Amino acid sequence: MPAVGEWQLVPGCCVGFAHGAANAHQLVNRTSDEVLLLEVSDRTAGDRASYPYTSESELRQALGG
Repeated sequence: MPAVGEWQLVPGCCVGFAHGAANAHQLVNRTSDEVLLLEVSDRTAGDRASYPYTSESELRQALGG
C-alpha cells in the first residue's frame, strides 16, 4: 500500500507498516460489524507503541463524532 492516504480494507486483507516510517497509521472500523485484528511483531528490543486514546469515547471525540 502507498505510504499516505486512507484505504478501505475488506475481510481477508493483510497490510504491513514499515519500521521507521515517518507517518503514523491507525485502523478505524467504520462499520457496525465486529472486526478481528491480528497484529504481528518481532518484539525488537526498544520498540515502543503509543495509544493516545484510552477510550472509545475519546477516539470518537477526536474524530469529530
